[in-house]
Amino acid sequence: MEKMLCFCGHDCGRCLVRLATVTKDAAKAAAYREEAHAFYRDSMHTEIPPDKLVCHGGRSDTVMEPCRECPFRKCCKDRNIDRCRDCPSYPCPAIAAYEKTWVNAVLQTPEQP
Repeated sequence: MEKMLCFCGHDCGRCLVRLATVTKDAAKAAAYREEAHAFYRDSMHTEIPPDKLVCHGGRSDTVMEPCRECPFRKCCKDRNIDRCRDCPSYPCPAIAAYEKTWVNAVLQTPEQP
């Protein structure tokens, strides 16, 4: 599976929300969306209906709701860098905490063949 690294370091190629968006298998898409919905509800106390969990990856124009105002996406674009790890200030306190808690720790499926 091709890696699709986002600005923050997430591998969008393994994200359940993205996989639900791009898969042609309706049953798999529904299962991915339901798992992502449960995660956001239970772990982040955010209610995002499964049908709103649509994303083509963090570098696309179609990103899921929590990522629309991503500070790391904005910072990288403002600094004209590819990702946080390319920043001379890396790791800033914000990305260090985010990476430790969230980057590819949740919402990912095992690599697909």
